[in-house]
Amino acid sequence: MRMDTIGLFEWEEEHERLIRVITIPLLVLFLAGVYLFVYTTGGIKFVYSHTMYVPILLAGFFLGIKGGVAFGMMGGIVLGPFMPIEVTGHEYQDTINWVYRAGIFTLVGFLGGASADGFRAYIRHLKLLSANLETTNRDLQCLEEHYRLSFQNASDIIWTTDTELTILEISPSVKKMLGYAPEELVGSSLAKLVKSLHAESIGRAMNELKEVLRGKTISTSVYQLVAKDGSVKYGEFSSSPIKRNDQVTGIVSVLRDITDRKRGEEQLAETFMKVRKSLDATVAVMAATVEVRDPYTAGHQRRVGDLARTIAVKIAMPDDQIEGIFTAGKIHDLGKISIPAEILSKPGILTDTERMLIKTHPQSGYD
Repeated sequence: MRMDTIGLFEWEEEHERLIRVITIPLLVLFLAGVYLFVYTTGGIKFVYSHTMYVPILLAGFFLGIKGGVAFGMMGGIVLGPFMPIEVTGHEYQDTINWVYRAGIFTLVGFLGGASADGFRAYIRHLKLLSANLETTNRDLQCLEEHYRLSFQNASDIIWTTDTELTILEISPSVKKMLGYAPEELVGSSLAKLVKSLHAESIGRAMNELKEVLRGKTISTSVYQLVAKDGSVKYGEFSSSPIKRNDQVTGIVSVLRDITDRKRGEEQLAETFMKVRKSLDATVAVMAATVEVRDPYTAGHQRRVGDLARTIAVKIAMPDDQIEGIFTAGKIHDLGKISIPAEILSKPGILTDTERMLIKTHPQSGYD
């Protein structure tokens, strides 16, 4: 019934001009008909005069406030000075009586028109809301499709859980990284996935999940994992709470496979250690060479390096600078290699020329 009424108003809006052209003459005829009906039934004294409310209300319905008011006034005039109280007695109404009736008819026409206009405005508002709702639904469908495609094709493992840590949804990428099919995990406890972690990391992971349930976001945390086939993987984990009305209702988490990056870092660290050992061995050989040429100061370079490193540690210099200072201290007399051995090991007093030659060893070492 409600939809039929709405359809009627929509049809009326579409054919408003035609309705006015047809309705106004018909309502005028209706007024004339009521006049004749009331007159032939004996006059205004009898109950039939109330029939005038029908065209007035119809005018308000089809023509709105203006039409209702106009036909209310016309109805009041038609049943006013031109209509006797009783036809047979030729008794006519007092002016105050028919004016009062005309006012009532006008008020009824106004209220009828206002109701119809208000309902029309309501219908227009509903149509606007319906159009907006359809647009919103289409946008939501596009977003859902975009999310579904992103979720299905994401290289990272994405999953959601409720507050009981039951897995609600997990992306297919879990199969590639850990060897589990999504259907093996959906509906089960997150503990099944947590078991893939290295034993030492399980406690840390559970503590982080508890923090997320309290509303905290975990940005980045690296874990070592064991896949279904026993292979070792490395993952970068992040997690955020899902909130509704400021209440945590679940968790959304992302696990990124960084195995290749981690192994690259390990290989790089291993290569660095090899280079470092080679450098240390080279420095040791260079320091030993200086000491062989100048046995009188044997151990001096090492002691200088130890002292310089102790001072650097005391003033809280960065570790790489501390090691650099220690290395430089161990070979700070490297320039002595350019000095003839007979001068370095001469037991007597050095001549001025020999002393000047020895003083050039810092520059030689720098060069």
